Amino acid sequence: MSKLRVVTIVSVLLVSLFAMSGLAQAQQSQTGTQALAGLIDVAALNNTSVLNQPNILNNALNQNNVHILNLNNVLNGNQTNILSGILNDSTVLSNNTTTVQNLLNNNEIAKNFLNNNNIPISHVVAIDLLSGSPTIYVFNSR
Repeated sequence: MSKLRVVTIVSVLLVSLFAMSGLAQAQQSQTGTQALAGLIDVAALNNTSVLNQPNILNNALNQNNVHILNLNNVLNGNQTNILSGILNDSTVLSNNTTTVQNLLNNNEIAKNFLNNNNIPISHVVAIDLLSGSPTIYVFNSR
């Protein structure tokens, strides 16, 4: 499945979810939608080439402003189900996640950072090093 098609499908599903939500849910949905959009952007940018450069990853993790975005905390139930399905069914996103996890398994500084923050490598779905402050996307799939 092409990256554009994945982004389009996710966008349509998220817009549908957002349109059906009430006001209280809309605020959480908007936050969840923004988080999912960020994740899709990271996967579409395929910044694993940057992650393959250990010095860049290590320098980013040694900064004080690393953001850890736990998607389980910002997504509502429907969005969580959609993301689980996408991660399971999308070759683009699942390959990106596997690549990121393999890179982390082979980097002692990254493993120590994640251990110190109680984050299993298996929950890391993406790392964004290209958009300012480094962001680690964490998701415990259902």
